[in-house]
Amino acid sequence: MTTLIKQFIEAERSGSWDLHIATIQQMLPFFHAAGHFFYAKCAHLYMQDMLNLKHRIDSIEYEKFTKDGYFTIRSTVKFWSGIWSNQTIEQTLMKTMKSSVVLTRGRGITESVLTRLALGMIHLHNICEEIEKYCNITLVTSEQHVDMRPSLRLKTMKMLKGLCSGFLNTYHSP
Repeated sequence: MTTLIKQFIEAERSGSWDLHIATIQQMLPFFHAAGHFFYAKCAHLYMQDMLNLKHRIDSIEYEKFTKDGYFTIRSTVKFWSGIWSNQTIEQTLMKTMKSSVVLTRGRGITESVLTRLALGMIHLHNICEEIEKYCNITLVTSEQHVDMRPSLRLKTMKMLKGLCSGFLNTYHSP
């Protein structure tokens, strides 16, 4: 299962349509085995739709979608910058909403106020994005993926060495 998760992330980040489809197809038995029948149903429907996509859209659009990685969402042109749609929502709209203490704590908000705020968030996001462009600043900037920064790689290597030494000290060869 871990390999499938890695493959899925690789497919989304790199924009590899074939790997994306193959990974979703390989996930199907795991959804059923884990009792996640709603995920299994949605994944089956998704697979049916994606396998029929060639016949439903223009051939040029299909080529861009599958061969040029247009199925994944990119905020930059860098190779490993693709993200899947729900992560895009989390990183754009939810970023703005989470910055407001009122929305994340949920105190004193009626459903109608929350509805108005949620419906207005797309406009707020566009305004915030334009202000960031005008001021030449962004809330998150990075030349590389966060997980590839030297500090995090060093921390990960230390943790991995500790884990390996723990296994070596605990388990002895027969």
